Amino acid sequence: MTENSIDTSNDKDIVFEKQKIVYEKASELHRYYLSWRQFLFAGFIAVIGLIVFKCCDILSDKLIIAILLLVSTIVSIVFYFLDKRNARLYHICQEVESRVEDEWFGTMKDEQTTSSSFKLYKNLDSSHKEKIHNRKKNDSNEITHTIILEWLYIGCSIVSFVLCILFLILFFTNGE
Repeated sequence: MTENSIDTSNDKDIVFEKQKIVYEKASELHRYYLSWRQFLFAGFIAVIGLIVFKCCDILSDKLIIAILLLVSTIVSIVFYFLDKRNARLYHICQEVESRVEDEWFGTMKDEQTTSSSFKLYKNLDSSHKEKIHNRKKNDSNEITHTIILEWLYIGCSIVSFVLCILFLILFFTNGE
């Protein structure tokens, strides 16, 4: 009978170690994807800043400005989709981390150790799911980093495209 209890505890230790590895890897990937989000944003600001600087530098050539603004529109759209993909990846990591936390803390009987403060990713995951649900119902007025970045990328692409059209109109009406 003692052999069965030893085998059971060894199985629990093995499962715990496997979960620990999954949790560590998911946390590592989560941080990795969040750092890439920062790099994407910094790259976006750098590229758009360079385009704006170049447009200001050559104000006399309206066709070149229109082409640069079209490039800015395309760059904004590309960065929007890269950010959406990146956000999807780190939300998957949050979901994995949340599931492991459920396994770890869901089986504990002590109320103090099962408090939500120990379930960092569980709270992030459920908060994210509520925000998505509320955004679909248009009940949420909360502004998140994702919403701000989405508006920035989409807004920049719209403004760039409109300015591109205006500079093309100016180019073809003035013949410059």
